[in-house]
Amino acid sequence: MAAATGTLGAHDAGATVYEARLKSLAAAYPTALAQSLKHISFGDDDGQLFAQYSTGLTGNLYHSDLGFLVASTVPELSGDFIDSGYQSLSMELLADILADTEILVRFGSHGGGVNPRFQPVLDSSFLAATPVIESGQLFDIVTSVHGYESALEWLKQQMPGRRDRAGDWIRRRDDRTDH
Repeated sequence: MAAATGTLGAHDAGATVYEARLKSLAAAYPTALAQSLKHISFGDDDGQLFAQYSTGLTGNLYHSDLGFLVASTVPELSGDFIDSGYQSLSMELLADILADTEILVRFGSHGGGVNPRFQPVLDSSFLAATPVIESGQLFDIVTSVHGYESALEWLKQQMPGRRDRAGDWIRRRDDRTDH
């Protein structure tokens, strides 16, 4: 696409900066990035949630690019969801899905607060009973990714020291264990 639009140079420069930033994060936070992570969002229908997988754009960023482990209790993609990178699952499965998840992230609202479509997931007794919620390891990520520039902005949200704490979870997780 970049070649067709005459922006190949900008694309390649963005890719170089992005790859360098990934390497920098991996070197700075090896312990945190070895944690099991799950990314969830609101589902197709009431009583459901999306589980993001490494075959989708967001899951690929977490699992392939940053190197977080996929929680072993997350069910395999099935049916119509195999090619989508996410799966809509019943909230009743939350306790099982998140049993060994150490970090949980969700799409946050650009204006702050909770996306109204996600509120039923947050209010679910199934979510409240999971160890990852009890340990306070739920974090919001609000940047959408559609190219290297927005991917770099997404990486900034993963960084420690941001005023809104969105990125402090990597540092907090890395500080919990000896290097």
